[in-house]
Amino acid sequence: MDIRLASVADAPAVNAIYRHYVTDSSASFELNPPSDADMAGRMARVLARLPWLVCEEAGDIVGYAYAGPHHERAAYQ
Repeated sequence: MDIRLASVADAPAVNAIYRHYVTDSSASFELNPPSDADMAGRMARVLARLPWLVCEEAGDIVGYAYAGPHHERAAYQ
């Protein structure tokens, strides 16, 4: 397994993993899975400031993790 910094080109593979948690579990507060383009946008916003990592095994993305601000509103700064 290799862990590397993600790129927006990884969005379809990341979204394939995430989709399950939207459609088949209660782990996400989303009702409908995002499109690959929506996921690419989410990833681009995170990657502009913080890390988004992917885990690859035999060339396939099998997991991911990303950082996000705890509270984005100005009052928390």
